[in-house]
Amino acid sequence: MTSVGEQGRICAKCSKGIESECYVQALNFDWHQTCFRCTKCDKCLTTWYFEKDGKLYCKKDYWDIYGEACNRCGLVITGPVMVAGEHRYHPECFQCISCRSYIGDGDAYGLVERSKLFCGRCYKKAKNQESDSRPSENKHSIQLLDIPATPDKKRGLDYTLEKRLSQYSQSVRDSLQFNPQLTITDLDLSPELDTLSVGDRILEVNGISVKDNSIEMVRNAISKDYHGNQFVIFDDIPLFWDAWDVMDYHLETRKPINEKLQHVKILDEGPLRASLEFSLKISDKSYIKQVISLDAESPYIRFDTEVTWHENRKFLKVEFPTSIHSMQASYDIQYGHLQRTNHNNTSWDSAQFEVCGHKWADISEHGYGLALMNDCKYGYSCFDNVLRLSLLRSPKAPDETADMGVHQFTYAVMPHKGSFQEAGVIQQAYDLNCPLFTTEVQGEVSSTSHSYFKVDNSQIILETVKMCEDQTKDKTVVLRLYESHGGKGKAVLTSSLPVKTAKRCNALEEIIEDTHKSVAGIEGDIHLTFQPFEIISIMVEFNL
Repeated sequence: MTSVGEQGRICAKCSKGIESECYVQALNFDWHQTCFRCTKCDKCLTTWYFEKDGKLYCKKDYWDIYGEACNRCGLVITGPVMVAGEHRYHPECFQCISCRSYIGDGDAYGLVERSKLFCGRCYKKAKNQESDSRPSENKHSIQLLDIPATPDKKRGLDYTLEKRLSQYSQSVRDSLQFNPQLTITDLDLSPELDTLSVGDRILEVNGISVKDNSIEMVRNAISKDYHGNQFVIFDDIPLFWDAWDVMDYHLETRKPINEKLQHVKILDEGPLRASLEFSLKISDKSYIKQVISLDAESPYIRFDTEVTWHENRKFLKVEFPTSIHSMQASYDIQYGHLQRTNHNNTSWDSAQFEVCGHKWADISEHGYGLALMNDCKYGYSCFDNVLRLSLLRSPKAPDETADMGVHQFTYAVMPHKGSFQEAGVIQQAYDLNCPLFTTEVQGEVSSTSHSYFKVDNSQIILETVKMCEDQTKDKTVVLRLYESHGGKGKAVLTSSLPVKTAKRCNALEEIIEDTHKSVAGIEGDIHLTFQPFEIISIMVEFNL
């Protein structure tokens, strides 16, 4: 509550001017003390007030309307709360359903079927019983690709099975008798697969050929206990500046979006592209429509998304719980990348709950990783191996209509072997953001590929090709390259155009006179040496 003597303040409720009297400042507005009232009971609000969708409430009415109920007793929680998964409990209700012992803060616990609460000891016992009684499941996707028959015209590859072959049909048993190369721990054949001629095809699991690998070697990048591409929404109510601030406590309000508006339907199932479409409901005013597609020869799954967005102080994200164990994640920035932690061990780590990034984020362990790429979003987070992309916010100040409407954007996930540098994540992110354009032309077209510039080292990115700012140099362009892996490197830049001169310049396109900054050229090739993350600009004049 504030006392002022200045004029010009307008009450947010009655829209009348506030004279020289005490008034209330709340929610970025000014209020008469007598106008600052609960929306439901109309009592004046003093020390405590609550806000929801722009409306004021006293503590009692807010909890009656919006209070979360205890998952065990069903009563509204108004004091300390215990959290397990998506459920809230009174401390006195936070007990194991098996042994009835109370679970204290910091004690081990587990959720079964998302709602059954067990203490650590009973949870292990329940999981062991579940695994003993549950039949084995096929947790991998299987695809068959055509290959030629063997030279002796025998069909098939030999599979060593832990189960007896007698449970399969004679046609399948006959096809599994030649050329032992492969070991599979289980073979789950549906009626459609029971009549396959296995010999003239080769098996792929999750896009990886198992010709020379056992099925145990096939890796699922997404955690088997959770769903990938999970849309989640958070309450987003900063303390001060709606459009600028994001507070860490918004993470405590996570709510999955699972309500379907449209069931999944297949759009494409041809040899070049497979795609499906579905829709989800966010609220009565907002919904998501998405097409998931996988193209032939593409290393990533693409998510083309359209969101109709009319929310009030909400934060929409999509998350991918990974099976990768790492202490940090990497994020793309302009002309390089940086690392942020995947844990909250210190206050510094906790402060990195939202990370600025450009085209991609990646979490990797030795030999394997997962990259999340996008074409227009700039916020990420990674905690406990869950990689999230921030999609949309809905602040109400200073512009209450900010970001309202229809949004279209694309993101993609790319599992990969090795590091993200070795897997070419940087190049794939550029391809996603700068797709090829096609156009119709008249006459004959050459079938050979052509490029004006080539760089022989994937570590070096040719990021910019632009005309020189000096308009008198109409045959001069500026090339800007940078080292993208974070290490020293050399590269040869080749042009299909006749190069007359090539000189180092700075960002202002001023020629650098230092002899150590000169560009070495041999028969039109430009030889460059880079320090980690170094940016080099070259002014090239062509002999045209």
